[in-house]
Amino acid sequence: MSTLGPQEPVSMLYMFLLLFEALLFGLFTSAMFCEQLSSILTDQTGIERLKNDYAPPRRSAVQNLSETFGRPCSLLWLLPTPVTFNGLTWWDILPTEHEV
Repeated sequence: MSTLGPQEPVSMLYMFLLLFEALLFGLFTSAMFCEQLSSILTDQTGIERLKNDYAPPRRSAVQNLSETFGRPCSLLWLLPTPVTFNGLTWWDILPTEHEV
């Protein structure tokens, strides 16, 4: 025999609402991931595809990924690492009057 207090149904409702919100967030995140990956692999944005005004150069998917994430192809593409330009970080490139 289970005795449900007045808070038990409310907490179940909150749990189902939280689960629904998490599913919506996961669906949105996966849709955005697929859209971005498609744009990188084809070297063409969704707007350019709709307008048919840009013909991207014929390159392989690995070449497009390398251009986006940097060379060479490595597992570092999946890790957030500092971006460098000729050995300098973005902080070194900032003009001196913007230093904090």
